[in-house]
Amino acid sequence: MDSTSVIYAKSILKERGLKQTSARVSVVSQIRNYSGAIPYHKLQKSIDIDRTTLYRTLNKLVEEGIVHKTKGKDDETYYALCGHECGSHGHSHQHIHFQCRICNKVSCEDLHNEISIALPKYIIENMEVNLQGVCPDCK
Repeated sequence: MDSTSVIYAKSILKERGLKQTSARVSVVSQIRNYSGAIPYHKLQKSIDIDRTTLYRTLNKLVEEGIVHKTKGKDDETYYALCGHECGSHGHSHQHIHFQCRICNKVSCEDLHNEISIALPKYIIENMEVNLQGVCPDCK
């Protein structure tokens, strides 16, 4: 594991008031080292912890606003690190998720213009945008 990723993982866990367990440090480090959002199956293969511990660790990291998740076109869950604007109060992302139909890589892409949707008589509390197409590497 990359030592800068381990240092980052320990620091973000400490900042959020969480125990720096080996599972949490490993998961945050692996997600940080991956290029783009990491699919669950790759995360599971790269870390030597049981499925239940991985599941609970990921849920806690999502709940604390350290990691966010999205579903890919293949119905697999992908995980990526959150920015500092997220926390246990909720996630506050200003980006979309893009999945390349050729290489299947999922990336978080910042928005240059805000997306606004209004539904009369409804209160929108959360919105996820998942786009599919061809990434710059596969063009």
